[in-house]
Amino acid sequence: SMYFYYFIGTVLESRWGARRFLIYYLFGALGAVIAALITSYGTNLYLNMSLFFAFALMYPEHQVLLFMIVPVKIKWLALANALFFLWSFINTDIAGRAAIVFSLLNLILFFGGDMLNMGRLSINQWRRRQAFRRNSRR
Repeated sequence: SMYFYYFIGTVLESRWGARRFLIYYLFGALGAVIAALITSYGTNLYLNMSLFFAFALMYPEHQVLLFMIVPVKIKWLALANALFFLWSFINTDIAGRAAIVFSLLNLILFFGGDMLNMGRLSINQWRRRQAFRRNSRR
């Protein structure tokens, strides 16, 4: 898993630049430390998984080989990661929930505007398609 996070980190660092990547990771580490101070339990598991979410937001169609055989797109692994976050949030104690919330806050801090713009664009695209289908039937 360390090689995979190294791969993700180097790709994101080359895309963002060293400074932005460092700021992202430092804010995430700061959030993990704050969550640990609040709950007296610290983990960086969710910080690394939020790094994977950042990679999946930027490269959803990238393909990796699962077990060195099965090709899987990153967007499907991110969906499995999101389900794991949800399952962990439901089944863990307050310390795990705080770590999850702070890691997702880091992701929203860096990608919140981009996610809103992507949602807005997809809604507009859906409306255009519906209008085109209505007008082409006549």
